[in-house]
Amino acid sequence: MHRVIYIDILFCVNFIIDFMLLLSVRKFLSLKARYRRMVLGGLVGATSSFVIFLPPMNEFLSLIIRLVTAFAVVFATFFPTSRKSFLKSVSAYFLITFCFCGACIAFFMLFSPPVAIRNGAVYIDISPIMLVGIILACYIIIRIICRVSGRSLASQEICWLVVENNEKSVKLIAKTDTGNMLKEPFSNLPVIVAEREKLEVVLPSEISDYLAKTVSVSDTSCDYVSGIRLVPYNSVGGEGLLPAFKPDSIKVILNGKNIESEAYIAVTSRRLSESFSAIIPSEIILN
Repeated sequence: MHRVIYIDILFCVNFIIDFMLLLSVRKFLSLKARYRRMVLGGLVGATSSFVIFLPPMNEFLSLIIRLVTAFAVVFATFFPTSRKSFLKSVSAYFLITFCFCGACIAFFMLFSPPVAIRNGAVYIDISPIMLVGIILACYIIIRIICRVSGRSLASQEICWLVVENNEKSVKLIAKTDTGNMLKEPFSNLPVIVAEREKLEVVLPSEISDYLAKTVSVSDTSCDYVSGIRLVPYNSVGGEGLLPAFKPDSIKVILNGKNIESEAYIAVTSRRLSESFSAIIPSEIILN
């Protein structure tokens, strides 16, 4: 029996599913991909579903196409990034896809919509109402994954950061972020990243001296490095070292609660955001 496949339904359903998967990856890993890049990734995934119109392929070739598609979707959404971060994103994409497949099986058992699977592509003949239901189901799956993994806790909280050092203090608007996993190498204490401009009042002179000079990643033996800590970082923009110091006191004010913590402050000359001046590791809030 031949099944009629409507190309618009095929494209729309696969686009929505891929977009939701990418949204889940972004939230799960606390990535910063823009929505237009996620739309691009969704378009790549939806376009790949057209392989359903090709002659039947063997399982190995079908698997290769699915793998290449997954890498292309993640690349279109999250590039540029480091190799490690890219592989981490691909792994999260596969993990969330597997979870979504389990939800789809439950959906098929409940509603039994007409389904066609060929060359690894899936076509579901559904009504607009059922399509809306899929969108809602995807959103619920995202929330469940984030809640079970703990990624949703304190992942995007805006708070106040009070830093005291040498009998002086400064108060900054900060954001907690699960993506900030920086550690001071010797003490293994968490590291808060903050803008230099906002910290001038409490900034040690050694930090100012360090930032006034150009130091390569490997050049850590200079005299002006003594008295501070150099914290290695790896981000979308590249990798390097951030000078850090341990202030006399750190206090986070979140939802009316005062949270005192022991941590280092890494100083950057770059502007972090228009809405906040520091990034706090979520473990400070959760501990």
